[in-house]
Amino acid sequence: MDKLKRHILLPLLLATGLLAPSSLLADEQDFATDLGIGAKVGITKRLDAELGGGARLCNNSSELDRLSAEGGFGYAVIKKWLDLEAGYCFFADWNGGSKQYYTYRHRYSIGLDLSHKVFTRMEMDLRVKWQSTYQSTKMKTYAQNPKDLLRIKIGAEHKLKGIYLFPYLSAESFFTTNSINGNDLVDMRYRVGLKYQMNKHNTFDLGFQIDDEMNVGNPEDRYMLCAGYKYKF
Repeated sequence: MDKLKRHILLPLLLATGLLAPSSLLADEQDFATDLGIGAKVGITKRLDAELGGGARLCNNSSELDRLSAEGGFGYAVIKKWLDLEAGYCFFADWNGGSKQYYTYRHRYSIGLDLSHKVFTRMEMDLRVKWQSTYQSTKMKTYAQNPKDLLRIKIGAEHKLKGIYLFPYLSAESFFTTNSINGNDLVDMRYRVGLKYQMNKHNTFDLGFQIDDEMNVGNPEDRYMLCAGYKYKF
């Protein structure tokens, strides 16, 4: 138990405290839960495909907020260094209360993922992604449609010695690229978590995420418990 506290719990709690900005206290807040499942299959030595789905709960995890289904491809431009990724995601966002309707969105993305093992058991990762989200509904909630964002994410993952546990942390920034009000930083996302690789096929993920909206109308800060499972063929 002492080893668990020293190598897993304390670093994750410390990372959460360091990553959480003081600006969170000024905005509306919510606690959410995100659940996901996915599968990955290798097509060739350099090309793989992924499929997945998920559900998100909001309002202190008491109401359904979103259902999603996604798929994508990854191509190893330089093996174990640089990947080119492209994907599509369909969202059904529930608008509860007196509204009671779904808002449907289609999201297309393309990005580059640079990763490198900096120490024997630690890997650093830098991902740059551009995404375009089209809202296919008469209920207009976007000032512009589609809504385009540039996302930049940096993270680190560490493999614990002797066991298949991988503590990780990351920070990601979101910039608008086609806003009618001028492009700006609109969101910061911070995440800490732990992956458990049961075997070469099955991986479980448990994390805690903070979304800090800014430079938007009615910004909301969301604290989120995230749980996921992935099967690799």
